[in-house]
Amino acid sequence: MRTSHRYNGLVGSHNRTAHPSIWQGAGVASDRGHPIWFEGLRVDRPVVELDADGQGFVLGRLTGSAYWDLGATLRSEAGAGRSVLAGRLVLGSIVGAAPDAVPPDWRFYAGGGGSVRGYPFQSIGPRTASGTPAGGDGLLEAGLELRQRFGANWGAVAFADAGAVSESGIPGTGALSVGVGIGLRYFTPIGPVRADIATPLNHNEGDASVQIYIGIGQAF
Repeated sequence: MRTSHRYNGLVGSHNRTAHPSIWQGAGVASDRGHPIWFEGLRVDRPVVELDADGQGFVLGRLTGSAYWDLGATLRSEAGAGRSVLAGRLVLGSIVGAAPDAVPPDWRFYAGGGGSVRGYPFQSIGPRTASGTPAGGDGLLEAGLELRQRFGANWGAVAFADAGAVSESGIPGTGALSVGVGIGLRYFTPIGPVRADIATPLNHNEGDASVQIYIGIGQAF
């Protein structure tokens, strides 16, 4: 198909065919009765053609998360599910094309409530001459969150997130951005309502020193 895109004030067009994604996944059973469990490990690899000659690139992204029920480990069954240490890791790479040849909507970006808290949405990584996010072809995101429930419906969290977007195609080679913060949770039948406040440890010029995020469901 032929599509057009607008980015940083410029309009361009390209032929783009996305072959069906190849989904590969593996996970350790999500047995919440066990102190440690893993969820959401997946790999997706769409192949994208940029022109009729078949030139294009391959985009790979791996996402995984793990959870340790500290309550069950330290306080036996009475504390099961009350204290949880959660971790998340995302790795991404684009190969087969230079970063500036990859359409902006296919590049990697980081920053925001579902990525690296403490930073504005998609603000981490290379910038254009005008200062807008340019995206990249290498992605690293990591998060660590301590979740503590108290009472019947309330909970609190403390977290640290980190992320980097690079132009080398190798995850983690760009400048690392780190954000830390705390949050409040109110548990409802459809999931927890969350409110997080975070600050960047190395923010970009012009970015706010505090970011607030509100949503439904855990961050990951």
